[in-house]
Amino acid sequence: MAKFAWAYVDCSSVILPSNVTSITATMNASIPASYNAVLYGPITIEDGATLTINEGASLKIVDIQDA
Repeated sequence: MAKFAWAYVDCSSVILPSNVTSITATMNASIPASYNAVLYGPITIEDGATLTINEGASLKIVDIQDA
């Protein structure tokens, strides 16, 4: 289970530090099917990195200033 800010996401073999602001190529992440996730941004997906949102999954990105 990885933690994106306050959201917990089941990511196979991925461990991200809490309050991450960038996803790098060494921490490619995936939101599994049937899971929901919230990222508090701003967040950057760096060159060479991927964030995959699988079919049936959802991701909401909320600006931390709006929280």
